[in-house]
Amino acid sequence: MNYKTLVLALVALTSTVANASDVQAYPGIQFRLEQDFLDVLTKEFFEVLPVVMEKIEALIPKEITVLNVKVSDITLKDFQIDTERAKFTIDKANRGIRMNWAKLVNYQFHCHVRFGIFFFIAVNWDIDVFAKNATLDNGLSILGNDHSGAPSVDFFGTKIDIGQSYYRMSGNFIMYLISFFTDLLLKYPLEVLVNLFIQPGINFVINDVIIPFFFQDGMIEIKNFHQGNETTSLMLDFTLPENPQIHDNSIDTFNDGAIYFKNHGETFKPPTSPMRYQFEDYSLQMVASSFTVNQVVETVLETGLIVLPIDHRIIKEFVGIDLTTTLMLVIIPELFYNYGSRSLNLQFTPISGTDIDWSQDNKTTDAHIKMLADFIIVESDNSTKLAFQAVLDIEADIALNIEETNKTVNLQFSDLEIQGFNVVVDNCNVKSDQDNIKTRLNAIMGAIELSVNQFVKVLSPKLPEFQTFDYKIHFDYQDHGFGTGISITPKKQ
Repeated sequence: MNYKTLVLALVALTSTVANASDVQAYPGIQFRLEQDFLDVLTKEFFEVLPVVMEKIEALIPKEITVLNVKVSDITLKDFQIDTERAKFTIDKANRGIRMNWAKLVNYQFHCHVRFGIFFFIAVNWDIDVFAKNATLDNGLSILGNDHSGAPSVDFFGTKIDIGQSYYRMSGNFIMYLISFFTDLLLKYPLEVLVNLFIQPGINFVINDVIIPFFFQDGMIEIKNFHQGNETTSLMLDFTLPENPQIHDNSIDTFNDGAIYFKNHGETFKPPTSPMRYQFEDYSLQMVASSFTVNQVVETVLETGLIVLPIDHRIIKEFVGIDLTTTLMLVIIPELFYNYGSRSLNLQFTPISGTDIDWSQDNKTTDAHIKMLADFIIVESDNSTKLAFQAVLDIEADIALNIEETNKTVNLQFSDLEIQGFNVVVDNCNVKSDQDNIKTRLNAIMGAIELSVNQFVKVLSPKLPEFQTFDYKIHFDYQDHGFGTGISITPKKQ
């Protein structure tokens, strides 16, 4: 390579580095959407839309007054659609989703307008708008800025056909004539103008007004969050490390997927390797990195709002164990020596320092849980007092699965181990015994694990059932990532 070639190569390399994206190298969260999911979504959406419109109609005020104009008798009614033409389709050529909306067969709007001119002198008229056999078609694609990753929205192929829609103004002859001639002469020219300008107009408003107002290079900043004596902002990172990949029957999207408080910044390192989609044919897939999940968990815990109180009566009801200082005598004898035989309540507050991770080999969630544990004495009159508070560091494997028969979510803990037990508030002289307490707790960890799993099992939620389709959920454990695949099949009617 001669000198001139070397110089040109260095210049090209420098230019490439200077123009490289400043977003994450790999996404924190990614989605795959299949055409069959869009089919189900389209069907479900237009089936519930009439019900939604009824709720919206009930919320609309019946009367509005602005200065000397009073609008009353506001009515929306007779919403009817024909869903035969409704279909949302992946459009590979335009890198987005093409949406053919249901035909609006009928919809009516009515109001009465009173325009005050001078004291008791006013002009009154009625306005009626009748939507008849109107249709709307358009497409939507989302791209990311090559440098910042900031999202931009592009509507394409927008076309509105107003069908046999018309409007009338009545109440006096002049208003009737105005509405008659404008409806006769301007209806279709206005339709052409709308089709010419509505699409670029919407794109302008979204990309040049809404996104710049709410997003700053792909970031949403929500201000005035209070953390103790500090006031900070919540940052939501929606930047796209790469543009969506559009295939014949699926769309893959990628997102940085970070959330954090501005004064703390990101706590965890961004992903250093790509994640994969499952090979099976799932209608919808989501893959989340440990980075994204931990950022969400860390941010939630920093608010201090997650508190898990456990009353001794709840443990008695669900686990069958009467939690008392007597029961804890061999583990934490200081409780019995200082308070005698009393019932014991617990309160757990997860705190910053909790993190989770996944690996492809063991098919479980590896969790490091850090929490404040309050040991609370219950007196005979049901009053309570804090015996002591400790910071617990717990390592655990968490298995998550869903029973296909009844859609019950099962969460089970295994290999529980207390790695740290540090007393921070001591009202019963337990601090000097904390290392021995940790040893004794680990010695009975098998029994604790069994009780915890039994308690969690009782509280296991059930996923909803749907009338028009069935679904199955499959989990995919990856190195530093967790995938969820949902397979949807329509029910036979």
